Amino acid sequence: GYWSVSAGYGLFDDSLNPMTRAYDLQEGSNTLRWTITKGTCEDYDEIEVINYTVYADAGADIVVCSTEEDAPLVGNDPQGGTGLWEVVSGTVTIDDPTSFSTVVRDIAYGTNNIRWTVSRNGCSDEDYVLANNNFFTISAGNDRIICDTFAILSGTNPGVSGTGEWTLSGGSGTFENPTTYNTRVNGVAQGVNNYTWTVTQGTCSASATVAITNGVPDAEAGGDFVTCDNDVQLNADPPSIGYGTWSI
Repeated sequence: GYWSVSAGYGLFDDSLNPMTRAYDLQEGSNTLRWTITKGTCEDYDEIEVINYTVYADAGADIVVCSTEEDAPLVGNDPQGGTGLWEVVSGTVTIDDPTSFSTVVRDIAYGTNNIRWTVSRNGCSDEDYVLANNNFFTISAGNDRIICDTFAILSGTNPGVSGTGEWTLSGGSGTFENPTTYNTRVNGVAQGVNNYTWTVTQGTCSASATVAITNGVPDAEAGGDFVTCDNDVQLNADPPSIGYGTWSI
């Protein structure tokens, strides 16, 4: 005897074995025929195997950079069946848990595990998607006052997994190495100067700004002059910061 497929699709481990395994059956109806031959005579019988196999695909993992950031949640269409999104671990809000294409919000910091289950004709399958919130914070150092035209900056070290860059956001200054968290900045102008440190890790980034105030006063006593009296009127520029005193 031997097995064959008269309708649908399928393969057999051993088509000559009456108790073999059929596999790769197509979805829906499959007709399998068992034929017995003896001499020039043969007979056959057929069975119908209905394959209700369903599969679930929860889509690609998600990465956001804050709890305010939403993301699409896209599984496969149940195609006549039903689907359900469920939170396995973590905390998220799903707009419509029964829609294969919906939106996930309020994604908690860290890794959140979400399950997509497809059910049809008594069969079900499930798949999982990870929603990762990679939010992080950094520091550009403490605001401070200096009495020189340079300063050593002290941003958060981005480590081996991140990169950083200093940019000028107010005032003046030139960075010796803009990608080093503790670089030196030269040409710090009198008054307030703002420097922003931005760290990038994967697809997420964070920024912080430090204010460096150059408090060096700029003293201008006026021009030299000759007098024929024992008292004179001095004419220094008023100090723009701090206070001034005359001395001999």
